[in-house]
Amino acid sequence: MRISILISAILLISCASPSSTDWNSLKNKEKHFFSEAKQKAIEKKDAEELLNEYKAFLEKHPSFEENPEIMLRQADVYIGIDQWFMALEVFSEFEKRYPDHKKIVFAQFSKGLVCELAYQKSGYYKHKEYSIALYNEFLEKHPDHMLAQSAKGSIQNME
Repeated sequence: MRISILISAILLISCASPSSTDWNSLKNKEKHFFSEAKQKAIEKKDAEELLNEYKAFLEKHPSFEENPEIMLRQADVYIGIDQWFMALEVFSEFEKRYPDHKKIVFAQFSKGLVCELAYQKSGYYKHKEYSIALYNEFLEKHPDHMLAQSAKGSIQNME
């Protein structure tokens, strides 16, 4: 009986958390990528490789405790290569998966920000509309948050 409980516990833990090899591999790839990004412009090819690593890791280890932070770094990489709506998708998924996470407010604010960045880059009116709507949604939920002033300022600048 004890052996079956022990085996069940080991299987449960091994399914929920990544092998040290997977986790160390991802951390090393991130370290290399972000180290390179500090010294030169981000290469889209390098960013896409890291994004594929993030995607594979998150799919393979859906319950890993570091996934919220991994998702936020994934969104940062998308922003770094001007893939605003991929970043928006990550922030939206973060919001669905981790509604009580300590960085949920940041993710909600960032949804408006990425649409604002898209608008600044493209000048496309719909991007502006999405940004203002997302900032207003943020302000409804968090009117007194320290990022509220930034959201208000962005709305004023776009109007």
